[in-house]
Amino acid sequence: MGLAGSTLPAVLPQVLTATLSNNSSVMLVGKYSHGPVKLFAGYEFIRYAPPSNPFAPLTGFVDIGGEFVCAGCAAINNTNINNTAFNAGDKLFHVFWTGVKYAVTDNLDVTGAYYHYDQPRFGVPVDCADTAAFSNCHGTFDAVSFVADWQFAKKFDTYAGLMFSQVNGGLANGFLHRNSIDPTVGLRFRF
Repeated sequence: MGLAGSTLPAVLPQVLTATLSNNSSVMLVGKYSHGPVKLFAGYEFIRYAPPSNPFAPLTGFVDIGGEFVCAGCAAINNTNINNTAFNAGDKLFHVFWTGVKYAVTDNLDVTGAYYHYDQPRFGVPVDCADTAAFSNCHGTFDAVSFVADWQFAKKFDTYAGLMFSQVNGGLANGFLHRNSIDPTVGLRFRF
C-alpha cells in the first residue's frame, strides 16, 4: 500500500561510521606525592595523517571490535587520501592536564584538575574569521573539574563533582553550546 505522490524513506542498515587516518602519539606524564597531597600532570601529542591503507569504496570492513563498517553506504570518510585538507599538512593535537588531590581525612579526598586541548590550524586555507565555521581552524578546549570522594565503608564510596568546559575556534565546529557545566554524583562498590 503506498501513498500517491510520496516516496517512503529508505531504511539503512545499522552500521558503524568511521573516519580513516593513521594516528601516532606520544605522552609524558608525572605524579608527585608528599603527605596528603598528590600532584599530577601530563602532555600528549597526537598526529592524524592520511590512511596508508585505504579500504575499497564498496566492500567495507570489520573493525577490531567486530563491528561492520560500511563503505558502500557512505559511512566511511575515506577521502583523506586525496583530501587537500590532509595533504596540506597533518592534523596535530596537543593535550595538557594537571591537578591536585588532597586527603582531607583518611576517608575523604578532594581533587581539582585543569585540562587544555589545542588544535593548530591545518589543511587548506579557509577564512577563519568565524573560526567555529571550519573544523580545520585553530581551536581550543579548556575545562576545570572538582570532585569530593568519601569512602564511608571498606568497599563503598560516594562522590560528587562538577566540571566546567569551554570550546573555541575550530574545535567548536558542530557544538550547539560552547560552554557547559556537568555535575555528577555517584555511589561506587569496589571489588
